Amino acid sequence: MSTVGEGTGVGAQASDLEIQTALASIMASPGFTATRRAHLLKYLIERTLAGEAKSLTEYGIALDVFGKPESFDPRTESTIRAEMSRLRKALTAYYEGPGATEPWRFDFPARGYVPVFITAPEPAVREPAPALPVRRWPRYAAISLVALAVFAATILQMGRLGWFQPLPRSVIVLPFANLTGDPANDYIADGITEDLTDVLAHIPSLRVVARTSAFQFKGRAADIRKIGRSVDADTVVEGSLQKNNGRLRITVQVNRAKDGFHVLSRRFEGEPQELATIEHDMALPVLAILRPGQTAPPGYHPDPTAYDLVLKARALRGLASRDAFNRITALLNEAIQRDPSYAAPYAALASAYVAAATTLVDQPLDYAALARAAAAKALELDPGSAPAYASEGYTDAMIFLEWKRGEGELRNAVELMPQNATIHNWLGLTELMQGKFAPALEELKTAERLDPLAPAAGSGVALGYFMARQYDAAIGQWSKLLLAHPDTPLLHIFLASGWEAKGDYSKAAEEYRKYIQTPGARVRLAHLLAVSGKRDEARKLIRELELTEEADDPISFAAVYGALGDNDLAFEWLEKAWKKRAVWILKVHPELAPLRSDKRFSEMLRRAGFSD
Repeated sequence: MSTVGEGTGVGAQASDLEIQTALASIMASPGFTATRRAHLLKYLIERTLAGEAKSLTEYGIALDVFGKPESFDPRTESTIRAEMSRLRKALTAYYEGPGATEPWRFDFPARGYVPVFITAPEPAVREPAPALPVRRWPRYAAISLVALAVFAATILQMGRLGWFQPLPRSVIVLPFANLTGDPANDYIADGITEDLTDVLAHIPSLRVVARTSAFQFKGRAADIRKIGRSVDADTVVEGSLQKNNGRLRITVQVNRAKDGFHVLSRRFEGEPQELATIEHDMALPVLAILRPGQTAPPGYHPDPTAYDLVLKARALRGLASRDAFNRITALLNEAIQRDPSYAAPYAALASAYVAAATTLVDQPLDYAALARAAAAKALELDPGSAPAYASEGYTDAMIFLEWKRGEGELRNAVELMPQNATIHNWLGLTELMQGKFAPALEELKTAERLDPLAPAAGSGVALGYFMARQYDAAIGQWSKLLLAHPDTPLLHIFLASGWEAKGDYSKAAEEYRKYIQTPGARVRLAHLLAVSGKRDEARKLIRELELTEEADDPISFAAVYGALGDNDLAFEWLEKAWKKRAVWILKVHPELAPLRSDKRFSEMLRRAGFSD
């Protein structure tokens, strides 16, 4: 019996396919079907394939495989040693019975957890039996039978591996685990995750779950099958980042969600300055599994420091504060100085300026101009940059109010990256504000399908229904979101708006008052008081709110004064909205209906790029 790769776990002479084939055969045998030893064997094999053999410990196995608490003490509890003994006996029985003809075998040295892959022993040579008279078949027939047997065995095994199943229709890339031991490297692991997600998002026929939903699972030990079901993905990609003697080691795994079957495991290593190249190489086998023949988008090999600065800037995006914005733009401008030919920092800078223009400043035109310039430079360097087209389109539509131009640029972005939830959301909102309700809802629903765990994506659909006056559908959508996100106060305010629009003022008032500390709730309550006939209370409340931060939403103040019949004050607030370029909702907002008969409203629509 010859040992392959003795002392190193799964040997180099055995291919991944041979290992996976052998494992699949064992898992399908009666002695291993749905048993703890099957789970244990699969875990040990896959960890070793992923290059993590040295980290296999009795304590880790107890927690990962058998769900033991962190207080588990291997010195006093023999559970794992007993299970390993049972596993060795089960493997021996398998190779003496149904697996007797297997060409490769797993073995575990005494008191060890790292599998060794060995070849089967040569069969004993026996004396030939006396010849019996037989009918001799032509030699070619015997060869054909042998070939047929081999072919049948191959087909059977490929079926076990799932090779003949339809191509995956959907995938989620889970956050890569940072196993470097330094939390400061989280941004690198997150960047690897996002880059791979973006590569896959270019494939039109493959639904790719958005980063926002995927990162709900960051740091959580969840079953692959449950994750797949929760986001309707039939394939789950996961991986890890490690550092070994200063070198990076990235492991990527592709798993079938329905049964957790391990389809692919690859490990890539290189120097830290080679990270972008390592990521590109890592994406290729994943693409080969998900869409054979699909090529990765053309890659640019940036200056290593510039690439690192871009990853650091990405990690700050979710903070949504002035300080975070300043840090992001500083990092991206430094990246541009390091590598002026690198398109990604320009595209990311455009996105940062879009966010600032729409949320952080009262005078957005300067930031919108910066966003447009950064996007144009990104597209000059990389005409295939979907993020640059998206930022350019959203800026042109929502800030510069050039609706047709912005919509066209967003469609370019969708064509380049058809599985990006944010781009579909922005295109849907751009169509919605123009009153194109049917196509808008289609885009907004696509964004929700791609980002199923993000309340913002689902709220986009509800907003579409609300603006289209489909109030029952809007209420149903917000109610569904609240079941999944009960601790999101803003969803209660949105739901109350739906009840108010339906004329159920008591339900609306209950929601508003219950979550009165939520930003926007008191203005919404003032509007409810106005439309329900409590005009004095409404007027008193809205005047009080003019001196608070609530006044940052001039459209809502205009709606309240419109409901009170005070059109002059309403148009004063619409002028404030115009100065902030916050008039994108002007054409479709149901609560502005009392103002539509005023000729000043037609003029405001014209200025906002709409026809009445």
